[in-house]
Amino acid sequence: MLAFPEEWGIRPPRSWTVDPSTGNRRPGQRPDAVPVRASLEQRFPANEQKSIRNDVVSDERILLLHPGADRKVGGITNEHQAIAPDGTVWSIVLEPNPRRRRRFGAPTRYIALVIRRATDIKEK
Repeated sequence: MLAFPEEWGIRPPRSWTVDPSTGNRRPGQRPDAVPVRASLEQRFPANEQKSIRNDVVSDERILLLHPGADRKVGGITNEHQAIAPDGTVWSIVLEPNPRRRRRFGAPTRYIALVIRRATDIKEK
């Protein structure tokens, strides 16, 4: 049985509106993050942490979500963001992948997300 000890948040993407006077798109309110249970894992064989320039570090990991998280959020896509327990914002790189046992009709054990963050990106 997998344990999901950490309380993460999955933030849906912003909605956009069109300004009637100019026709330009404007971002709407940032939605609140939906709390989910998760476990942060390092990528195998080693952590994919790269130094891009002198002070910018890119970090890529795998986040394992509780199987019910997808229904709770309403469908996770790569436009969502993962919010760590310490408030760090991670981008979801690939579409979520539900993992099951090999036997036919087995229930979902967890949902795997590949997430990435960079130290030069600041949250607004």
